[in-house]
Amino acid sequence: MKKKISYILLTLAILSLTACGNDDVKVIDNTQKEIETVTAGTGEAKDEETFADINSFSFSGTDIVIGEEVQPVAEKLGEPVNYFEAPSCAAQGISKTYTYDGFEINTTPSGDKDLIAAIIVLSDTVNIPGDITIGSKAEAVKAAYGDNYNESNGSITYEGGDVQLTFLVKDDVVTSIQYISKSLN
Repeated sequence: MKKKISYILLTLAILSLTACGNDDVKVIDNTQKEIETVTAGTGEAKDEETFADINSFSFSGTDIVIGEEVQPVAEKLGEPVNYFEAPSCAAQGISKTYTYDGFEINTTPSGDKDLIAAIIVLSDTVNIPGDITIGSKAEAVKAAYGDNYNESNGSITYEGGDVQLTFLVKDDVVTSIQYISKSLN
């Protein structure tokens, strides 16, 4: 129950940044589905040669790529557990948040398309490449992703292309994993 409250608070904090204080928002909450352990990506450790591919996240065989259109991904993933939309602060149109079991996808409008701007891991049931999950040790992150990172204020950040992969850390334990576009946010 404590984890569920933490996820709800994290989602609300992110959504409050997206909504810009506008009352014109839409939230759809679907029936909670049983959460199963999934593995995102290949599970292979990253090194400087393969590091540039941090712009993608894989869930149940579906690649979710920062900067690409969300519609084909949403169709493959199926009905989200929760859906939220609000006028965008960063662009003309509507920003959307699709919450699935263990992670969420945040979008930003671009013309007539919605582009994936961020992927936020919400649960320790989701592993990313390097077998890292919420609850992993900071040293495990560094061992899996290498020495090319910035560390400050409780975060370890790797950059590749237009994407920042950030691990929020408290007491040497990963508390959040965020793939974020540097240009779409």
